Amino acid sequence: MKFADLKSETIEKLKTRLYDRIVEKHEGPWDWKWQIEHGECEFIQIGEHFVLLPVYLEHFPNITILRVV
Repeated sequence: MKFADLKSETIEKLKTRLYDRIVEKHEGPWDWKWQIEHGECEFIQIGEHFVLLPVYLEHFPNITILRVV
């Protein structure tokens, strides 16, 4: 699944959602709107699931999945 393949109404719903992330000393909640508008998110497949991550695609090779439950 690619983020670009989502319907526009689905993207608009995602823009209203929040997520938690620690950036330097700042914790969330952060909204998806900024991430989506600046193209800084994509799905990664973990097991049978597609997970939306606020991570640049070039960082995906550095992600190690430890366990899928």
